[in-house]
Amino acid sequence: MNEDRADLQATNDFSKTLNHSALVIILFRVVLAVVFVSMHHWPLVVAALIGVCIWLRIFFDTQKRSRRFTFFLSLIESVFLFTYTVVSVGWNSGMYFSLIILYPLVMINENLKLIWRVIISAALTGILAGLFILARRLGLDQTTPENYQNILFFTNLIQGCFLLILTTFTLESEKQSSEAKIVNDNQHLLTLANTDPLTNLLNRRNMMAQIETEKEKIEKGGQPFSLIMIDVDNFKQINDEYGHDGGDFVLVLLSEKIKSAVRKRDFISRWGGDEFLIMLIETDLSTGEIVAEKVRLNVVNSPFIYQDINIPVTITLGISQCGVPDAVSGCIHKADLALYEGKQAGKNRSVRMK
Repeated sequence: MNEDRADLQATNDFSKTLNHSALVIILFRVVLAVVFVSMHHWPLVVAALIGVCIWLRIFFDTQKRSRRFTFFLSLIESVFLFTYTVVSVGWNSGMYFSLIILYPLVMINENLKLIWRVIISAALTGILAGLFILARRLGLDQTTPENYQNILFFTNLIQGCFLLILTTFTLESEKQSSEAKIVNDNQHLLTLANTDPLTNLLNRRNMMAQIETEKEKIEKGGQPFSLIMIDVDNFKQINDEYGHDGGDFVLVLLSEKIKSAVRKRDFISRWGGDEFLIMLIETDLSTGEIVAEKVRLNVVNSPFIYQDINIPVTITLGISQCGVPDAVSGCIHKADLALYEGKQAGKNRSVRMK
């Protein structure tokens, strides 16, 4: 999966780099056409304008993700225009800048195997070296006025600099975007691993970790905490009468009612099914009982309107305290026993375990 993601990212890097580069190249092909017009070199004007058309095609094709075809199209056009210009007006025209910029495009093109990227890069180097030697031996630079050579050199130099800057900027932007996406994906996975998907409360595993952490604080001199185990009264009857969607509605709204009755620093989890567990930080048993009753009344006095029907919802709560000598499992068990006593006593009540 990581390899697939890396390949996809590299492909996106290539497509966006080629797509963005196309706009710059189109602009400078137009500038070259204007310069060739002033030189009255009409074949080069035609070649530059054909290059404009080809790069417009490349620009739109990369947006459609036709990567392999657009790459070879860009390669053929660049090599042809470079070769034709050097032969026509000499090496000092600086057209090699437009060919050198192809190297990063070749190397980031994941549509090609590495061996082909190396072969293409070597071929480009051979073309550059060959035309340099040819231009020098045939004296091609002497056939073009120096002022036009300077204009062409300056134009191609600026184009090469722009393309290098654009390539670097695009690759760095894609890298940062990819890293940000990975961070977001990891955070999302962490959230899924630690929360209940229905209520967005802590799940049982995460709650156990929080309780263990708080117990360690107590053993280092911290204050005791209280646990409140909550169970929805007659939840099976709610599911039978209103369906599982109605039952899920009750659980989601119940979680909101519980959150509104406790402090933000306290922890709430969906313990399993229709059971919830609250950990009240630095809270003794008496205060825990007060909070539990507050939660119960908050639920009892709130309407649970589902499909225009008010579902009667009550809860039973068991409260226990966890101090230095208590084991975590024992604290949870005591809250569960207190909950059981409340159920046996008639439900819709909070019971503390002495």
